[in-house]
Amino acid sequence: MADPVGIPAAASRGDWLGNKSVHPSSPAGICLGAFEKLSRGAPAWLCEAESEPRSPSSCSSPEASIFLRTGGSTGNPRFARHTWATMAAAVKGLQVVLGEEPIRSWCCLPVWHMGGLMQVVRAVETGGDVVFGDYLDLAEPKAEVNLSGRMVSLVSTQLHRLLSSDLAVARRRESRLILLAGGP
Repeated sequence: MADPVGIPAAASRGDWLGNKSVHPSSPAGICLGAFEKLSRGAPAWLCEAESEPRSPSSCSSPEASIFLRTGGSTGNPRFARHTWATMAAAVKGLQVVLGEEPIRSWCCLPVWHMGGLMQVVRAVETGGDVVFGDYLDLAEPKAEVNLSGRMVSLVSTQLHRLLSSDLAVARRRESRLILLAGGP
């Protein structure tokens, strides 16, 4: 087992949650479990429930790592290794562009993919927060969705589907920024 990683205490406390309901199998619960493992120096494997992660013994790094499944849209799935330090560096790079204020997100991507997890890491690192939702809620008139001042990450297929909804377009315009990731 590796030495404990200096991740912010807010990560394991859940201070980044914009909506406080946490079930262990919810996106927030998955993140809290992974951050707790990282803080103890243990590797965390994030993947869909039906996929099998590799053995933690295959982690050869002395620094606790988080492993995310990747490559599904372009080839054979594999696990990408990240540390808290590499993810925090990505947040700092984004802040160079956006400014130093807290990053608030509305997350509709799975947290076992980089696009979903990074929304949580951005909130932890900047003192922001994350609200979890379903991207289809953006087009649903009865859904309570408030994107005002929040970043939204989508993949190209989601964006393409939402462009046909005037309500979804109007709601996305309330957001601070839309990050587009995944797919060719």
